[in-house]
Order: sequence, then structure tokens, then C-alpha cells
Amino acid sequence: MRDFLGIAPELNAKSIKALHDASPIVYVAAGMPPYLLIHGTKGGKVPDQSPKMCEKMKAAGNLLDVFTIEGGGHGIRRGETSRGPQKL
Repeated sequence: MRDFLGIAPELNAKSIKALHDASPIVYVAAGMPPYLLIHGTKGGKVPDQSPKMCEKMKAAGNLLDVFTIEGGGHGIRRGETSRGPQKL
């Protein structure tokens, strides 16, 4: 993420602002199209962040569904999980 955003390894005011501005939750507003969040239960911070996004989207009156893949990691790799390849 740091390379993608072009920020230094240490946290400072500039890097904190860049991380904040890159977060999708910052841009939640009424009238957004429906969202579908899909992530694995072993998706790093995503399982912790997903409920926050869900709450904020619903509080703004938007539609949102969350689909979790038990044992799945972060990202989609042709439907692979810890149980092996699956059809999506």
C-alpha cells in the first residue's frame, strides 16, 4: 500500500492523510449504487473493516451485501481458498 500511495514507511501527517484519503469508507454518501463485499475470513484486516463499511453504507441509506468465504484469504485468485479451487 505504501508503494502504491507513494508514502514513506514511517507514519507522519502526510502519510496519515494519504491513507485516510485512500479509504473507501471516507467517500460513503447517500445515493450510492448497491455494493457487494466479498472477502475471506482470513483476509487480514478486511473482516474487521467490512462491518464498519456495512454500517456506514446502511446508515447512509445505501444497499450493501457482504459475502464471506470461510477460510479464504484476501483477494480473488480464481476461486481458490484453503480448501482448494472452487467454482465461483
